[in-house]
Order: sequence, then C-alpha cells, then structure tokens
Amino acid sequence: MDPREKRRHHYLYAHRVLPQLAFQDPAGFCARLSNPAAGQASLEALWAAVGADVQTALPGDGLQLTQHVLPRSGRTVFLVELPPPQIMPEAYYLAVLPGPDVLGILTLEYSEDFESGEPCTVLGGWTSDGTHLNMGKGAEPTREAFLEQLDSMTDKAEDLPELS
Repeated sequence: MDPREKRRHHYLYAHRVLPQLAFQDPAGFCARLSNPAAGQASLEALWAAVGADVQTALPGDGLQLTQHVLPRSGRTVFLVELPPPQIMPEAYYLAVLPGPDVLGILTLEYSEDFESGEPCTVLGGWTSDGTHLNMGKGAEPTREAFLEQLDSMTDKAEDLPELS
C-alpha cells in the first residue's frame, strides 16, 4: 500500500476537515475550542470520525488542544497538536487564530530539504476557498518555537497572508 494512502487519515484531518469546519462557522468553531474539555472531546471525536472514513485509521496519540495568548500581538491562538507526522505534508500543529474580520488557519508541516533530504518544517496555511499556502521555512517542531513564529508574524499585520 502507498505510504500516503496509509497516512491519509492524518492528512485529511489537519489539511481538509479542520480547516473546512473552521471556515464554515468560525464563531461556533472557536467557541467550541475555547472550552478546553469540550474542545478536546470534539477534536478527538472528529479524529475518530475521519478515521472511520479511511482505509487505515491511525491512533490519535498526541492529539491535544491548548489555548495561548501571543505576548507581542495579544492575539489568541487555539493550537491543535497532532499525532507525530511521518511524511510530507503532515502537520505537527494546526493553529486557529480568531480575529474580528478574519480567521487564520496556519500549519507547521513536516517536510524534507530537497537538496539534503534532511527533515525540516514548512509554514503552511489555508484560505476559506480551500487554497493551501506555502509560506516558507517553518519553526523548529516544538510548541514554543511555533508559537514564537506565529507571534512574530501576527505582530506585523503586513506579514500575515490574506487567509479568508
């Protein structure tokens, strides 16, 4: 079986299902995430539902919701930590950045350096029309480094792509 097919569950969850649900009802989606217990339960139930629709369901080990306030920008971020990625373009994290007029969906994705073949990360994003954005080199694959990268981007509004 093709490795991408074996890992389809991970990809669909982070790159298709979560962004689609977030953009369909931004206020409702963020309200669900703002309640830590209900948000975590909702993400786990969704992981199971996506797994039921693919050939190979993956365990949800490591799936975790946390909420943060970025120090410089003061923006709230709902951070979804995903089970460890193994192939491109699976994500380590998906960040939901609610705003007054725009909802940001950003991902820190597993990638490989095309010259060396060494693992690296890419900062990705999704727009409300389903367009995937590649915003270049990502942070180290830790929660702290990704939050720092998000904070440095949101500190300067001109650095943020048009996400919705």
